[in-house]
Amino acid sequence: MLQTPVSTDMATPQTRAASRAISSRRPVVAAPLSTRAHAVFVLALVASGWGILALRKGDRRHRALGWTWVCAMAAMGTTSLIVPHGANWVAAYVGGASHIRFWLTVCTPSSEETVVGTAE
Repeated sequence: MLQTPVSTDMATPQTRAASRAISSRRPVVAAPLSTRAHAVFVLALVASGWGILALRKGDRRHRALGWTWVCAMAAMGTTSLIVPHGANWVAAYVGGASHIRFWLTVCTPSSEETVVGTAE
């Protein structure tokens, strides 16, 4: 019976190159400013979103994180319009459409009487 040697190193040259690229700062530094800003706003969205979910509704910190999330969403949508998309024009239109829809939602007055920041 033939036994094939088993390598403990399962990494291929492509995965090694990818891990070096991930751990390197060069791609980040080489990216346009709009792309770097867009990434920072996305990280702020994720962090504030988890914070919002972790805190009790109506709490002062919950409200502050909520406004942080709204501002980061507006900034992320704005930068999505100016990030170079290359040949992927669909991403540009989806980003623009979501940004327009965000502002329509934020700026449209509610038909119900609501008090912002109170627990239900």
